[in-house]
Amino acid sequence: MTMEKARRQEARNAAALYAPSPNGSMLTHAIVGSSIAVMLMFAIAGFYGVDFLRLPILAVGLALAAGLAGVVTNRVRTGRNRRAVESEYQSRSVWTELPLSREPSSNPQGVE
Repeated sequence: MTMEKARRQEARNAAALYAPSPNGSMLTHAIVGSSIAVMLMFAIAGFYGVDFLRLPILAVGLALAAGLAGVVTNRVRTGRNRRAVESEYQSRSVWTELPLSREPSSNPQGVE
């Protein structure tokens, strides 16, 4: 593994500790958000006796809003991860990886 690839991988690993990348795609997040909204609507309908089939615009609107919230969540988490990886990558610059070199002195023995 080259030095550049190792540096990039270290940056990804460090960034994953405080800004992990999303596990799924935007579509997955949208489907999960909509599914949760539909399940909540059925739970509310059963508890309060609300018939969401008679209110299709409300039901579809809530499902779409929840799907959009899933997409926004994915975008936010992806952006945070990208910024964290770039920040970690910059903090691991080439200069910090190289050992400090001492300037050659005119008196190598240390005698003054």
